[in-house]
Amino acid sequence: MKKKQEDEKKRLEIIKQQETISKKKSSQKAKDLKDFKWFDAQSKENEDKPYVALDTKSGYLVIVKTLLNSKEKHASAEIEKLMTLNHENVLPINGSFKKSDGQYCVSMEIPFLADLWTRINAKKQLKGNFSEKETLRILAKTAKGLAYMHSLGIAHWDVKPDNVFFSEDNILKVGNPLLSTTSFDSS
Repeated sequence: MKKKQEDEKKRLEIIKQQETISKKKSSQKAKDLKDFKWFDAQSKENEDKPYVALDTKSGYLVIVKTLLNSKEKHASAEIEKLMTLNHENVLPINGSFKKSDGQYCVSMEIPFLADLWTRINAKKQLKGNFSEKETLRILAKTAKGLAYMHSLGIAHWDVKPDNVFFSEDNILKVGNPLLSTTSFDSS
């Protein structure tokens, strides 16, 4: 019993530290296209592909993606809601800004170890499969991330292996949500 209380206390301390770090980072995020150093001259122009860029305000490498259909009235509120996501199995959105054409862009941390699609293909190339234990872990962590999003009334709308990522410490994260046209009641 005492061990559980100590573990819970440590967990709450870590959450508090993460929130403090997150608040500090949020004050130093890119707010415009000019705040990024692009690694491809066409990056700013291509609406369909996310691109890697350096956020010159925070110093982090990020993925910048234009959100299609983000000219609609609800887009700004939905992006703000997406930016509040804070769960170990959800890839966070670091910042957002509106382009001159009215479309919104978001920046996300870079998942360093690849997406699930890449790992599935690597297993196939090696004539292997995920073990039952690995498969259950992937499903459970994906479900935890989605359940967290759903508890906040956020639907992902594009769940697929390309949007399930492994972080550098091998933590699975659901990422790259699309904007919805409506919210849903999670109760």
